[in-house]
Amino acid sequence: MISDFYYSRFFIHLTFESDAFNGFYCHNFFRGVLGVYLKRFACICKDPNDHSVDCNYMRIFETKPNIRPDIKMKIKDVPKPYTLYSAQVVERSTVIELVLFGADYQNYVHFFIHSLYEIGRVGLGAKKIRFKLEKVINKDENILVEASHLLRREYGEVFKIVTKKRPIDMRINFLTPCWLTSKGKQLKEFDITPFYLNLLRRIHLLQVWYMGHDNIVVPIFTDEVKTLIPSVIGLSDFVDRTRKSSRQKREMPTGGFVGSFLLKKVSPIAKPYLELGTIIQVGKKTTFGNGKYQLENRSEERRVGKECRSRW
Repeated sequence: MISDFYYSRFFIHLTFESDAFNGFYCHNFFRGVLGVYLKRFACICKDPNDHSVDCNYMRIFETKPNIRPDIKMKIKDVPKPYTLYSAQVVERSTVIELVLFGADYQNYVHFFIHSLYEIGRVGLGAKKIRFKLEKVINKDENILVEASHLLRREYGEVFKIVTKKRPIDMRINFLTPCWLTSKGKQLKEFDITPFYLNLLRRIHLLQVWYMGHDNIVVPIFTDEVKTLIPSVIGLSDFVDRTRKSSRQKREMPTGGFVGSFLLKKVSPIAKPYLELGTIIQVGKKTTFGNGKYQLENRSEERRVGKECRSRW
């Protein structure tokens, strides 16, 4: 079940001092520099390789399986406890959507806000473009932070399921490239089966690692999963992009497929999982903004324009 999936969602409003980022999505820039400032403000480890210390930075940014030694699940990579997505910069302004998973992790938002204040003061990117953090609000548009003042501390949400009795048609629109793998290879086109399985597994892992639900069972572990996967109509493009890692001193791939697809006869059981995916994002590199999508109850077909591909 996902009715007790706990998360905290924040919308951080920023205004740049120049037009340099107009028309672009900046989650790559923010994610890249966030690590530097989060480590400065949240890390208490003298030795970065010492994972025995209970450090907030390690919990947020360098998440390893040993953060929960009580869990015996064999897993190489633990999903990060947050996702990041930046809307397109329009007239020097943008909104960063930050989602933190689990009741405990909502208390770490001040590390992100403090880091963004400092990044805005110093400047973003090679040209050090400065920006101002205007406010932080929740989904109900309640102001949590204005200027440098924290106005509220209670901002958690629990995912609510709205049940439907009949299958419906839904449209899925990818706002950012989605990086999915199947049989060890990155997918160049949208494939509903690995997409849906990845989504279910991601929900399960987040609940186990950050919400204490060790015995949660999702449909990925049942024979019913094959009957939940809808058919798909639509075309996709592949966006091949990279980002330069200042820490690792090399180019890192962050590309994936984009597009708009019609999902035929989405079952009432599958619908809540797809809706939760709009919040938690899907696939790899979600902290870089990848895997962000929206759902619509629409049937018309359309294709993402190639003129926007360079801006992701």
